[in-house]
Amino acid sequence: MEEIIRNATSLLRIRDHEHRRVIMQLVQQCTGISHAQHLLLMVLAHEEFRSQKEIATKLNISPAAVTMSLKKLESEGYITRNTNPKDTRFNFVTLTEKGEGVVRFSHQLFIDIDKELFAGFSEEELTALSGYLSRILDNLKRIEETKPFQTLQEQFKP
Repeated sequence: MEEIIRNATSLLRIRDHEHRRVIMQLVQQCTGISHAQHLLLMVLAHEEFRSQKEIATKLNISPAAVTMSLKKLESEGYITRNTNPKDTRFNFVTLTEKGEGVVRFSHQLFIDIDKELFAGFSEEELTALSGYLSRILDNLKRIEETKPFQTLQEQFKP
């Protein structure tokens, strides 16, 4: 059983990695923007931020990395930055039509890739798979909430 679990876990990791790799490769080929820039555009399209620090916190990257990516996106016409007249320490970052085009393209790309990903699966198989994956997520949440490995962690003090 342990080997089966290890194999299933490995397949989940590989699938996740390959899914991301394929998407980012296609996004970069079609738009010419990097993974970090793409992620930034997608986040900006779906959430409002008061500051670049908030963006950095959301993406778990440094404010300097956000600044560099925003400068590049702005210079290439994907975003505009305008100073907040009420508080000049903050910039309003908005997508331009070009930036919105990348977001629309990406959404359609995600839909198309997902359709191809599940080609040949029946509705029943997809329903079963969704149920299995939901149970896996529930188990992960339970692990995080109950911390069942706390004792093991406490024993491992190098």
